[in-house]
Parts: sequence; C-alpha cells; structure tokens
Amino acid sequence: LSADIKQQSDARRKAARPEFDTWLNTANAGQVAPLTPHEGLRFHALLGEAGRDRITVSVDGQAREIVAGKPLAGEAGHVSPQAVKLTSGATFTIPEAGDFDTKQPFSCAAWVKLTKDNQTGSLVSRIGKGNRGWDLSLQRGMPALSLLYASKDDGLRVAATTQLKVGKWTHVAMTYDGSSKAGGVKLYIDGVQKVVRVQVNTLKSSIRTEGPLAIGSRGARHPLEGTALQDVRLYGRLLPPAEVPRVVQASRSIWVASKASKERSA
Repeated sequence: LSADIKQQSDARRKAARPEFDTWLNTANAGQVAPLTPHEGLRFHALLGEAGRDRITVSVDGQAREIVAGKPLAGEAGHVSPQAVKLTSGATFTIPEAGDFDTKQPFSCAAWVKLTKDNQTGSLVSRIGKGNRGWDLSLQRGMPALSLLYASKDDGLRVAATTQLKVGKWTHVAMTYDGSSKAGGVKLYIDGVQKVVRVQVNTLKSSIRTEGPLAIGSRGARHPLEGTALQDVRLYGRLLPPAEVPRVVQASRSIWVASKASKERSA
C-alpha cells in the first residue's frame, strides 16, 4: 500500500511541475515569497556571504550579524548567487537560537552540498556540557537526528537509510513532535519523507542546554569540511508533511523569481 501511495504522490508531483514552471517564468519574488511557511520561524540564515568574515541571521524576527573568525570560503549558490563553504576556523555559534526542550515540537531544514562520500558531522546542532542537546547531522552521508541527555541510557537517535548525492544541492529537513519517542521524528530529503533506522529510543530527561546553536559544526568544533550550506531554518513547531515540500520549493523559487526571465531555471 505504501508503495502505491508513493507512486501516486510522485505522479501528482510530476503532473503539477509543468504548470508550476510556467507560472515561475512570469512570477516575481514578491509573489513567490508568501509560499514559504513563516509561522513559527525562530531562526533563519541564508548563508550567501562568501568572501566576508560574517553572516547575517534572523533570530525571532530580529536581524543580527555573526562573526565567523575569518573570510568565508564559497561557491555558486542554490538560493542566492553565492553559498558559504565550511572550513576549519570559520564557524558560527548563536547562543540565543535553537533553545528547545524534550517536550517541545520543532523542525529544522537546510540546503546541503557534499564534496565527498560518507561524510559524517553536524549540519545544525545545539550541544552543551555533558553532551546534552540536539543535533541534526550526517552519518556516512545519511541524515540523522539525535536528542541527547548526559547519560548513554537516556537519548533518542534516528537516521535515514538514504545517502545524499555528492556534488548535488540537496534539501534536508527534520521534524520532531515533542513526544520523546523515535516515532515522533521524521527525516526528509528534497521534501520526501525517508525510511529511518532507530538507533536509540530511551529519551526520558530534558535536552535543554546552555550550549549555543552551531551551524555546520558541533559547538565550534569539527566542521563538515568542504560542505556548502544555505537557507538554514528552524521552526518552533512541527512542520506537517504537506509543508516540508513548500519549504524546499519556495526557498529556491524566490531566488529564481528575482532573476530576469531569460535567466530562470527551477
């Protein structure tokens, strides 16, 4: 039954694509922007500042600059002209963002481009003393979510069984319903929910930590060297399955719609 539903969903998506592409060729960025879910958006970082030594982020609707420590490496972007590429010594930590607890639903999403197979490391995390917090990461190129307490017997970890393709921009998203159970976690690649493998399912305690939100690393350590990131979003609510594809499609389409018509390609 699940295979039939997936086939029907894929068929509807393909059927709707030509109509969407036709509309996008004439739409402007102002028309496309409302398509992106904004309710509950707690944090947003476009990460288009390659060549600078800082990034601009939005925390609960307030813009601020985060100093990276050195000029940022970059490459051609997917949702803006340039994308930030992660390197040692150029890390981003935001103490006031990503402060969620065990019983709070939340969601996280980002565009990712890997440079090598089987990469392991954090995409977006908030980890503090005693290894407590949460971590959206890659395990050998497969998205994973960990909700951690100080004890090895008190945590939650699930991982997708699908690897990201190297050298291709891919959208990764997670949603968590606040249940403390592995069944409350969903992982998405390019807006499509993926089969997950439950690794740990014993979470009982608070995951809240004083550690900062970190982009592309765990704390300020171990960056995903060479990985490009864009459009990191944190929502203080569970994004339902119907909204995740909207995040994928709209974030890319806003930039496409800002170009001259002859330069557009979704």
